[in-house]
Amino acid sequence: MATPVTLTGAQRRTLEARAHSRNSSQAEGLRARIVLACAEEPTDRAVARRLGVSAQMVGRWRARFLTEGLDGLDDRPRTGRPRTVTEAHRDRVAKQLLSEPPVSSAAWSTRSLATATGLSQTAVSRILRSLKPGAATGDWLPGRDRELTGLLLAPPLRACAVAVSGRSRPTAGHRGRRRPEVAPVLAAADTLLNPPGERPYHPTDLPRLLGFLDRLHGLAPPNGETHVIVAGAPVHTDSRIVRWLRDHPRFHLHPVPARRGWVSELTALLGGAAPAPEVLRDLRNQLRTWVASPSGPLVWVPHITYDSTSEAAHPHAPDGPALRSVDGPGSPRPADRVADALREQIASGHFPPGERIKEAPLAARLGLSRGPVRDALRILAEDGLVELMPNKGTTIPMVTAERVLEVYAVRGALGGVLLRRLATLEPESLEPVRIALADVHRAVQHRDRSRIADADLRFQDAIARAARLRHTSLFFTRLTMQLRMFISILGLDYADVPSRIERWNHAIFTALRERHGHQAVHVWRAKMDIAVRYMVAQLPTENFDPELWLTISTATEHRDHPKRPR
Repeated sequence: MATPVTLTGAQRRTLEARAHSRNSSQAEGLRARIVLACAEEPTDRAVARRLGVSAQMVGRWRARFLTEGLDGLDDRPRTGRPRTVTEAHRDRVAKQLLSEPPVSSAAWSTRSLATATGLSQTAVSRILRSLKPGAATGDWLPGRDRELTGLLLAPPLRACAVAVSGRSRPTAGHRGRRRPEVAPVLAAADTLLNPPGERPYHPTDLPRLLGFLDRLHGLAPPNGETHVIVAGAPVHTDSRIVRWLRDHPRFHLHPVPARRGWVSELTALLGGAAPAPEVLRDLRNQLRTWVASPSGPLVWVPHITYDSTSEAAHPHAPDGPALRSVDGPGSPRPADRVADALREQIASGHFPPGERIKEAPLAARLGLSRGPVRDALRILAEDGLVELMPNKGTTIPMVTAERVLEVYAVRGALGGVLLRRLATLEPESLEPVRIALADVHRAVQHRDRSRIADADLRFQDAIARAARLRHTSLFFTRLTMQLRMFISILGLDYADVPSRIERWNHAIFTALRERHGHQAVHVWRAKMDIAVRYMVAQLPTENFDPELWLTISTATEHRDHPKRPR
């Protein structure tokens, strides 16, 4: 039994401030958490298990506090040359890694980091070595192609998902510019995270992990496997997790040690795979925003499809949007894979309206005959993302007022069905919706106009998936792709409406939580009415047609809806 630690009120307040402060170094925060835990746990081993440190470290800081009080937790003067690289320097480099590298580079180098942070190149090199994750167990899936598909940060939970296909990884002899790896970015974020207390796992944390897995399952391709590294949760002993895995055999969960062990094993699972630049850019933006103010869990699932082999496998492909390779096994029809590759590119605005998509060049680029490409374009036409013009081929549609009104009218009706259904389900079904609402809040709080529209659409899609109406959800999410296309083509920045979007979404979530389905539908329809008018107002040559909107939508019911939230 270790000597007990008794804290005065002033000491406890000081220690808690150090443990929670974002300005304290990691070492200072850890020492404060050790002493706070010593006041609650009877032995050094119990504190060590709770905080994931060694018992010797706990014993050292317990003894220092008992003999010297709070002063004993400060660094003592050292002999020899003073340290030139401090915790603040390391955090500065880690924050820079979460920013976009210079335009002329695909990734940060020691020289560019030194220029951006004001440190010497030697100091930057030393810091980067300290940020590298520890030794991993080796490549988990040698020779198999893989890609990053999701990230969950909700201390003590940490999870990262990687999709694995049946294709072999290309050899090092392939030409093409090497994409930057994602592991250093995650290591930098993990270094900056430093969550206060690092409390142990509690069963109430489980819905966050299950919501993350449900979201991954809703977006995963029908073939292949998904491996998820999880730290901070007993994924193989919790009955609900075991039941979820049994119902989803293509998913594999791997428990790993928390903190640096999580990043180490993630590096082994990724095996050097690197996301496309736009995916890594979105991940950096999300992590930078969240690390600055972690007000809730970070759930990141990239919307942009990519393939880590596309640039290497097609070094001579013509300029244009990068497409997912379609020559590997695992898909019943090449047309489906071509459609998946094009769908995201069209929705992201890579093709201007009116542009013609030519079958022959696209087929040559993908190494296919024109038949699968033609079938893929028919699939996209059914989704409303392209138009098949007689004697003119396939073109990207123009955004017209009538088209916008039609999409919003159908989406408004489908949303009403989904909301009424979701209001009848158990409260646990709302967890993915709550997580998506937190993403909206973060985007609004940080005035990130580039993310607010995407976060709002993710919130709406979370409602569709949570309602458990498969076909209605499918139709609804197809319209999401059209809206994303509209937003990209029109270049909407949502400068004036983020707080209004958050108020609508919060009102919808509150109504669902209280099982007031009709109230949720009223707010939803009011939101659709505002949204369609806002989008049509951005069209340069067309005006909003109130008579058409009143005819094709449920707008007549707006006259008696409750007062809109302010």
